[in-house]
Amino acid sequence: MNHLKSSILVLTIGLIACGGGNTENTALDTLGAQLQMLEDTMLTEEGMSWTAADWETINGTYDSNVKLAEEGGADVAEFTTRWDAIAAKVMEATEEDFSAEEYATTENVATSANITAAYGALAIDATDTEFSTITKDNILAAYQGFVRTVSENFSKYNASDVQVITALWGKLNDRKNALEPINKIDNARIATLKIEYSALKIGLKASAIGEEAAE
Repeated sequence: MNHLKSSILVLTIGLIACGGGNTENTALDTLGAQLQMLEDTMLTEEGMSWTAADWETINGTYDSNVKLAEEGGADVAEFTTRWDAIAAKVMEATEEDFSAEEYATTENVATSANITAAYGALAIDATDTEFSTITKDNILAAYQGFVRTVSENFSKYNASDVQVITALWGKLNDRKNALEPINKIDNARIATLKIEYSALKIGLKASAIGEEAAE
């Protein structure tokens, strides 16, 4: 995947280096190349994992390319549609289904400060197994707090923590689904947070697997 990372970086630098001299065709060709590369890469499980893990960089590259293309007078409507489809696939691939047995219980969170912090980020009590205090009015704040807390405490989690964190994420997504429809602005922000979490999730899984292997 290093070749792919390098290729996307080259696409960004190549377009920026042209500065104001970009022609409409050059801008569109660059966008097309980036999207085609992603579409091809995401056909494999390894490629999808890489895309999710590096989504922040990929998204920034795309935004830069679109901005330069628009400044050159290019019509990017077609590419925006393709990009939305790519983003949707990344989100879908990083969602997980959880059975009731996999959800966190009071017993397995009581002794972990890391998990206590995660519940605090959600602004719920560990006994609220249905996340009933999360409503349409505060679910965005719950997502923001949870993703921020996981990001900040990522390196502290052990395999047990990862299992509970993963279960909490599943419950939060279930709660969102139960509360739909949620207003469009909050939904858009939550979608961005889900993509951000997808990169964290790859690392959480790797960390848990590594610890279990060591044991």
